[in-house]
Amino acid sequence: MTFAESLKELRKKKNMTQEALANEISVSRTLITKYESGAVPPTEENLKKLAGFFGVGMKDLLSGEEETALALKAVDSTRTLNMTAALATLIVSLGFFVVVSIPIFKYGHLVANADGTQSYVHGMTSLLSAFFRYGNPLGFITVLFAFSGSCLSTASLVLKDAGKAKAVRIINGIVFGVTIVLFLTTAIYGYQLIHAEDFRMNAVGGA
Repeated sequence: MTFAESLKELRKKKNMTQEALANEISVSRTLITKYESGAVPPTEENLKKLAGFFGVGMKDLLSGEEETALALKAVDSTRTLNMTAALATLIVSLGFFVVVSIPIFKYGHLVANADGTQSYVHGMTSLLSAFFRYGNPLGFITVLFAFSGSCLSTASLVLKDAGKAKAVRIINGIVFGVTIVLFLTTAIYGYQLIHAEDFRMNAVGGA
């Protein structure tokens, strides 16, 4: 028995109009009409509502073919969601990598010379180079996690084995969370470091 036939039969057993049933599950009467005519398939949410209202299992409302189609739709939806998440983490991780690695931060300070004059020391640097300048590994660790996250995101997109892909997604989620914390720490601390008066790197002086 198809969903349309099952729904119509269950509704009539309860002596309900389409409008009354629609009110019970908070949808329009037109939608119930379409369901019973087979014009549209039910959403998973409405299928759960109908099964709950009639006190039957979701599978009891569907034919074998409809059950298979719904399962395939759920798999496709999950796959699309996973791919979207993987692409988002890949883009963000690459963004972190670029921001930390590329010399896009400008600095400039007045410094006192030995002869009593002053020079303006200025230049461009990256967060990674700034941390290396002082022997601090934070910038490198952030870059390493961002790069690892990019690799894991890519792997989760290309892996065919569902089990392995799921494991990679879980690991990537953890790595991505750590990367966000590291990036924020690196950005805040690095900005303060680069704009400190005693910061020096590849400086160009001018009277």
